[in-house]
Amino acid sequence: MCGISFLLSKNNVKNIEFLNFKKFNDAIIHRGPDDEGFSFINDNFEIKDVLKNENKFNTKFNILFGFRRLAILDLSIKGHQPMQFINRYCIVFNGEIYNYVELKKELSQKGYNFNTNTDTEVILASYDYWGINCFNKFNGMWAIIIYDNKKNEIIVSRDRYGIKPLYYYKDESLLLFGSEIKQFISYGDLNIMPNKKRILENFNSDTKEYTQTTDFINVLNFPVSSYSIIKPSEIFNQDIEHYLYYTLPNIDKKTEEFDEKKANSLAVEYFNLLKDSVRIRLRSDVPIGTCLSGGLDSSSIAYLINEILKESKQESKQNTFSLVFSDKDTKHCDESIYIDILQKRLDLNSFKIEPSAKDIIENYTKMIYHMDNIQHSTLMSYVFTYKLVKEKKVTVTLDGQGADELQAGYLPYLINFFTNIPIKNIYKEYKLYSKNNGSLSYIRYGIIFNLLKFIGAKKIILHLLKLFKIERNPYLTINEILKNDFTKNLRTLLFYGDRGSMMNSVESRFPFLDYRIVEFWMNLPECYKLHNGYTKYIARLAFTNKLPDEIVWRRDKMGWEIPQNEWIKYGLIKIMKDEIGNSKFIKKLGLNINLNNYNLNSKKSKYWRTPIKTFNIALWHKQFFK
Repeated sequence: MCGISFLLSKNNVKNIEFLNFKKFNDAIIHRGPDDEGFSFINDNFEIKDVLKNENKFNTKFNILFGFRRLAILDLSIKGHQPMQFINRYCIVFNGEIYNYVELKKELSQKGYNFNTNTDTEVILASYDYWGINCFNKFNGMWAIIIYDNKKNEIIVSRDRYGIKPLYYYKDESLLLFGSEIKQFISYGDLNIMPNKKRILENFNSDTKEYTQTTDFINVLNFPVSSYSIIKPSEIFNQDIEHYLYYTLPNIDKKTEEFDEKKANSLAVEYFNLLKDSVRIRLRSDVPIGTCLSGGLDSSSIAYLINEILKESKQESKQNTFSLVFSDKDTKHCDESIYIDILQKRLDLNSFKIEPSAKDIIENYTKMIYHMDNIQHSTLMSYVFTYKLVKEKKVTVTLDGQGADELQAGYLPYLINFFTNIPIKNIYKEYKLYSKNNGSLSYIRYGIIFNLLKFIGAKKIILHLLKLFKIERNPYLTINEILKNDFTKNLRTLLFYGDRGSMMNSVESRFPFLDYRIVEFWMNLPECYKLHNGYTKYIARLAFTNKLPDEIVWRRDKMGWEIPQNEWIKYGLIKIMKDEIGNSKFIKKLGLNINLNNYNLNSKKSKYWRTPIKTFNIALWHKQFFK
């Protein structure tokens, strides 16, 4: 929806500091190209707006709010932020509270009056009435900063699952909050350097966007599911304290036999929950579309949007946006056949984009800049899909992130499944699950770990995995590994979704991350997630006879694949060699990478992962520290 900025200074803010803060806020213009706003708190704890083009201040203050707006709800000037409420509160807010309509009705009955049609005003009324308990009443995604001039305190909160980003920097006299790390670099004169320790620790693994540390020393990730209450007079003498307002439910550990009648009932319950999640995420005053991959998750969303449009008697077709690959060398990443099947079944406006190696080169530095932290991939699926959305003048998309981590959709979960089933069931399950394309290696690993456990070697295996820095524990049950991935790997994917969409001034919404759906799946026994040779069994059952069988009962899981090795071969290789070879920072890190030692003609990620990561480090350092 937007980008937010906040400054608290121990000393009175000078004009030069406001100009720095203006640069801080301008660094996220892509998050909010429609409007900007600033407010400050003066010595009398009064909230004052900064007039446009105002360069000097005749009053002293040390609290400053900044905002960049992507207008989605109430497109009028009434939706402008920072927003004030009942002469007591000031807020900057990034995200959406989807159930604001219901909350507004409830608060109106309690005597609150509203002057806008925004969810922002509902947040302020909710906080005034319920205090910090309001965060558990919100169904949405958010990063919120509120100033209460009655109590002279600052309230900071981030959504349950970390969909919307929030970072902060604190030294002995300055506290800054921002939506993206690049803001802190733009401010100038801050003690920020490359976090070499973290960069080296993450070099041989996927990016970890779920940690509090970042690749920039002194810029920290505000924790998810948390809030802080900051006293301006005290904060520079202590650390910021974070308090949880929400925790994931305990996973279901009981063993249960699959029951067909219960499965059908669960499928109906899930379908209705997902439909309502989609319904409230369609609340918008600007055009909405869907990123469609051709898999079950995005197809389910497209189906439900069509159903809701029909029920509301809207005649306009749904717009979908897809990344496709038609060339013989890139065809292995293409899902056009399923996209086309769904387009015909649902009568969609289907838009497609196919980036070339030349396109990748032209957009690569932009990707590095917008991702802030160093990534292990080119991430061009996000960059180009949302680029297409923007080109078609759509501002909001409903997308499928989160489903696989809840429903055991990825094939590697078969390792944990086969590690933990009774040995007597291995052959029967092997015959069923080996029908899934690409599953055999994961099944074999699971069987080996199971047999080693049977002969008493489990502790030895766990020790060896730790020794070789392999984080995945095969002896965790399906529900345990799902919860682990939900709280870690998924947050990295949500980061990509936010950055890929917002770099193109598009807001991405995730129906599968409605907290009601998350808790539904967390409480579901494993036998309803993996059953009869299929992953995501209840989800498939829910959309049987609604979506085409070719999509519902697909056995080849792709997951937004991109032909990274082809892009390296046909364009990136020369640039990679130059950037890596000329990077003094790479040498300082001790990463002596010789690209000639890697088989870059192979489609296997183990060959391109290290070269891409090294290339990204070189470009990252050049972008932010030169």
